[in-house]
Amino acid sequence: GVSFQGLTGHDLENIGYIIPTPVIRQFFEDIKDGVVNGVPALGINAQNMHNEQLRNFYKVPEDATGLLVTTSVMSDAGTSDVLMKDDIILSIDNQPVGNDGMVAYQSGDRMDIGSLLKFRQIGDLLDLKILRQGKTLNLSITLQEQSINMSPVITHTLSYTPDYVVIGGLVIQELSVDYIEESF
Repeated sequence: GVSFQGLTGHDLENIGYIIPTPVIRQFFEDIKDGVVNGVPALGINAQNMHNEQLRNFYKVPEDATGLLVTTSVMSDAGTSDVLMKDDIILSIDNQPVGNDGMVAYQSGDRMDIGSLLKFRQIGDLLDLKILRQGKTLNLSITLQEQSINMSPVITHTLSYTPDYVVIGGLVIQELSVDYIEESF
């Protein structure tokens, strides 16, 4: 990747940030026509499905995991006529979505579903498997330009504290059940 930012102060001198290689590749693919279109987005707000009562209410099968769509925030993102409030995204491009909104990555790690889009181009077709009112549906969305300002790289503010801590070279962070199950 390309080093672009670091944090100083508050015992954070050893934290640096890079732009990952896949994001750089996405940019170079995007700019081939001389125009930077940007990174597509799903254009939804979503809620995790860890709560058993919530899963029961939406009739999520025992062997399924997913992410609950709470609102569509971008009417021109191509999702407002496909995804509806209360849909549960079960998979994206045949990648099962965990109850925490994460999908497995090539290395065995897990990443947020929004990260999948950072590798895609506007105009690409995205296949979704959803649960709507207890019925499983297979849908496709053509990824479009996002209408709200979203950076392909997570930005930080001065008051931001990372959700992990480094102690003597050991990184400590919260793990989800989906991450643990994926690892074993």
